[in-house]
Amino acid sequence: MNCIHRLLLSLLVFVCFVSFQNKASAEQASLSQETFDWRQEVISRDEVQRELARLYVLLHEKNALPTRLETIQSGDRVSDVLIRAGAWPKWLTNYAPEILDSLLCDLNADICNRKIRSASQKDSVQDLATISGTVVSTGNWAGAWPGRKMIVPDVELKLDYDFGVRSKYELSLSKTEAVFEQTSDFLQLFCRKFPNNKEHCRSRIEKGAWEAEEPVIYRFIDDGNADLNRYEAIANPSFLRKIGTKDSDSWLVAIPTLDVDLAIESIKLESLVGDSDQFSQRVLIQRSAKTESLEKSMLSRRLMGLIEDNGKPFRSWQDGLPIRPIRIVHVDEEAQLDHCIFRQFVQSGQLKLKRWTDEGTFETVVFPPMEPSTETSSSVHSETTDIPHEVASSDTNGANTPLVQPVSDTEGTDVVEDAIHAEPTIEMSDCGNYNPVVLAQGNHGTHTLGLLADLALAMDPNLPITPNPQIEEPPVTIYHIAVPNGPEKTRALTDTIKSMAIHGPDLVNISLSWPRSGSTPLVDAIKQYKRNVLFVAPAGTGDEDVSCSIVPACIQSDNVISVVALDHQEDGTLSILPGTNIGAAFHEIGAIGADLVAPVAGDQMGALSGTSQAAPVVTSVVSYLMRMGIRDFKQIKRRLVTTAILDSDLLHASSATLINARLALDFAHDFVRLADGCEMRGRFDNLSGDDEIRSKAKETGTSEHRIEVTEILRIFYNSNADTRLIMDMPQSKLRQQNYRLKDDDLDRKMNFKAEFVKNCSTRAAGSFHNFPLRDVRDFIKALE
Repeated sequence: MNCIHRLLLSLLVFVCFVSFQNKASAEQASLSQETFDWRQEVISRDEVQRELARLYVLLHEKNALPTRLETIQSGDRVSDVLIRAGAWPKWLTNYAPEILDSLLCDLNADICNRKIRSASQKDSVQDLATISGTVVSTGNWAGAWPGRKMIVPDVELKLDYDFGVRSKYELSLSKTEAVFEQTSDFLQLFCRKFPNNKEHCRSRIEKGAWEAEEPVIYRFIDDGNADLNRYEAIANPSFLRKIGTKDSDSWLVAIPTLDVDLAIESIKLESLVGDSDQFSQRVLIQRSAKTESLEKSMLSRRLMGLIEDNGKPFRSWQDGLPIRPIRIVHVDEEAQLDHCIFRQFVQSGQLKLKRWTDEGTFETVVFPPMEPSTETSSSVHSETTDIPHEVASSDTNGANTPLVQPVSDTEGTDVVEDAIHAEPTIEMSDCGNYNPVVLAQGNHGTHTLGLLADLALAMDPNLPITPNPQIEEPPVTIYHIAVPNGPEKTRALTDTIKSMAIHGPDLVNISLSWPRSGSTPLVDAIKQYKRNVLFVAPAGTGDEDVSCSIVPACIQSDNVISVVALDHQEDGTLSILPGTNIGAAFHEIGAIGADLVAPVAGDQMGALSGTSQAAPVVTSVVSYLMRMGIRDFKQIKRRLVTTAILDSDLLHASSATLINARLALDFAHDFVRLADGCEMRGRFDNLSGDDEIRSKAKETGTSEHRIEVTEILRIFYNSNADTRLIMDMPQSKLRQQNYRLKDDDLDRKMNFKAEFVKNCSTRAAGSFHNFPLRDVRDFIKALE
């Protein structure tokens, strides 16, 4: 059993296992011990006592329950002895479930006999010595007179608090005896979760001072009298005002939890939790990077529309168009936050980097000023480089020089093949040296964080060229959350996800995954933000294709985007990265995750592969959509799917094959590609004939669908099935179906005003062009 969960209609309860450093006891130096950590939210006291009793029974059945002796006093009940021994909460006085009584009777055969099962006495609060098989106690405790010793569980109980956003609807339906206390003092909630916060909590609430309290659920309310700006260091004031309204759909709460800690021999813990390897499952494909990855990484970015054919970043914004700053949370393993590449991002004013602390805050990463040097300065990103996504170093004058030199930046010419196959010129320096063999261990967090930072800035039109310390809110702020690797990481992440909302993040990139079994609390925590925060997660590895068993990728929610990892050949042919999970019913989109170059440990650059690497690519594109003002999660998903590159051979892997940043961010031009290879960007004018298309869906083949021409977002020719994949918006909801259109419809003429053309020998830009629908291989409408 990994975790126990009950819905909040009664109680959310979960068990997580935390492994600490092995230690040997004085008596048994050869036996290592680990800490078993059980945790349960106190909403329904009936559920608390029932589940705590089940925990003790489970441990007893596995021969893993530590015990001690406690003296029975006059007038004691079962709960009295347990409370005095520290094995039962004092606020559960008079609670003694039948299964617990049976367990204790088994442990204390000298003073209890379970053979007598008379139910003649119904008073559950009688002394142990006089109870003879009541409804509460199935044992005969006639021998439990004062002074006798009773064997009880030897555990450590403590009252703690779970802090975060919860659904108003969910809590209002809960059958709870817990008391709700509303407060406009935000620290009443925050400091119960993070009492070690020196600046805000040490003088206010002494650590553990609430352990003697009766369990109370605290809810934050903005009554208009509190100065919320004084909490700015630990919470976003605008978020507190939004979440603190009386009619908010979500509540910011501190919910009391009961924690149980006990030491168990490692071998017994393994028998209890099963194969512990499942807790450390990674998304990353564990393999060394290929030696040659720089050109391939460049081609990957071009295929995904992140850079132009000439190696320059794609920019879809017009000059002067305001772009909002964005706050992105990055969740992965430990990262080298003082990497020289991050230093240059931060000191240029492009990026603010923060790390999560145990005090419940994000600490800003500050870099001391660097002495000018010809050897130690570098940049991943610069306005003056032709390949801003690749590693760059600085000359003595401070000018940025790309490590991978472009073959040419000639406008209007096709230099892609030369640029791809050219041998890179790698300039060695103290920052950004290329590591040809990068191991996953110790590099995972740095690599995905580096990808995210680089790509989230690569296409920004408003980057300051020189450092500007006066910028209060840089274009991108990344909050890094390092999840400890091991069995405790699911719980650690769940707690952090619940708490991070007070900092007002817009977007979360999670480059890790966990088995769905036992991760219900994490799933619930993510769903709580279904209207506030969008999560991008890797599809994970495991070769799943007909099911989906990991989280967060398999969470069916509007605020979760799952990313499949792809690979490609030099000719651009796409394939599924070996091992990645697939399934169009589960995963929204694909991104190249093979051999992507990014910062790695030791101030180096290197390539890693996996679904973990694919996720930051999608996150970066989503960040640009959000910065352009698109905050509706359904619209963002539609945008990614309807503008993505589609591959007839890979339509089964995800809803859309490969993200296309160019088209996703281009709201000004429709796109069409014809059978002869001609590609045009411009404006779709009309389709001759009726205002609708009638056809049966290939998948169902039963009823005929009516497809309004004005609602069509995408028409893609599936060459494998000789059908048209049409995406449209009936009743404002995205529909994606394969149709075998009638000849009359295929002969209808599409009228298109071309503004840009490529590979179009007879079709010129600036003119209207007519062509039959049967010649269209792909059509994408820019505006919904």
